Amino acid sequence: MGEQEVRKVEELFRTFIAAFNDGDSDALRSMYTEDAVVIPPGSPEVRGADTIADQLWKPMFEAFTADAE
Repeated sequence: MGEQEVRKVEELFRTFIAAFNDGDSDALRSMYTEDAVVIPPGSPEVRGADTIADQLWKPMFEAFTADAE
């Protein structure tokens, strides 16, 4: 991976962490494709940007305050 690609990944990571810490499920939704798959530990897989945001992130942010680095 070249330096430019590394910078893009780092920027995407910072954007993800900021949205996560803000509890912004809509911003996180925009970071997933419609064929994305998330497999939470001990849970069934969650597929698609809308489903990931609505069934994974929104309930988590309603229950917890995030502080990731």
